[in-house]
Amino acid sequence: MKQLIALLIISCIYGKTIAQVDRTPTPSNKNENNKNDGIIAVLKNLNLSKEQAAQLKLLRENMLDSIDAINNNATLTAQQKRRNILQARLAQKKAIDTILTPDQLLIFNKSIQQQLKASNKSTPGINE
Repeated sequence: MKQLIALLIISCIYGKTIAQVDRTPTPSNKNENNKNDGIIAVLKNLNLSKEQAAQLKLLRENMLDSIDAINNNATLTAQQKRRNILQARLAQKKAIDTILTPDQLLIFNKSIQQQLKASNKSTPGINE
């Protein structure tokens, strides 16, 4: 159950669908930019050290590259792509757990869960 929650948290943080990733701001990925704004606000509240901020930035960039590679791998089925992305997100969550202090991790997880709840309330059909 904890892994499922962690996966949901990571999905909200770095949510990407099985599609080619376009990292330039456009109207089509406006919701993604809004998600990132929320994550940036959460991270600012953690009082990260410069080292932690650099590690998290590198982790995010590597995750986006991994998602790109998975999505662009024509030999994988859609199900295999989803599974591989979920595994990468779980590994990323474990890495985040090692970067943040216990106090930061507590704040981070609570903030993400609040954002997830708010997102579910604003998404039709989620609570039905």
